Amino acid sequence: MKRQLTLVLTGIAMLFCIRGQSQSITPFLLNASGGTYDNSTSYTRFEWSFGELVLTDTYKSPSGNLILTNGLLQPCTDKVVSDPEILLFGTNEWKIFPNITTGKFELDFFLNIPGQMELQLTDAMGRVINTRKFIYHCCDRIERYDISNLTNGTYFINARFWPERTLTFPAATATKREGTFRVIKAQ
Repeated sequence: MKRQLTLVLTGIAMLFCIRGQSQSITPFLLNASGGTYDNSTSYTRFEWSFGELVLTDTYKSPSGNLILTNGLLQPCTDKVVSDPEILLFGTNEWKIFPNITTGKFELDFFLNIPGQMELQLTDAMGRVINTRKFIYHCCDRIERYDISNLTNGTYFINARFWPERTLTFPAATATKREGTFRVIKAQ
């Protein structure tokens, strides 16, 4: 009796140790033939496959040396890869006023560390309209923009900040910052 109880309890314990398998939340495809290319300078990964059993349209270059299909091996995911050396701008470190604007607006920064700042004003399609680079001197900075000559719509300001590494501002408190701020222009 004692031996049977030990055997049953051991079996139950082993069941708890087995890792449960279920469908992964990340897309996956068993690719029998094809390949991949990881771009080391970005988070882009290219994958290709030959002979999948899905219906896709195929396009051929005039020379015939390139064939393009519109099928995807992996659909887009919302996984965000983050760099521990880069922080997003905090909500108390910037302000856009007025937003919604008829043309003129200002972007204010409230960082307490010096460094270099780069701002890119882009439209909704990602085309760069304006680029600014300047030294940020540890105090409030106001950047004024005038987009009254642009069409109504949504615009974005991509901001990057690289802190100075000095004795006053050690590396532990001086971290790179990035952020994208939305500006809406309407009449």
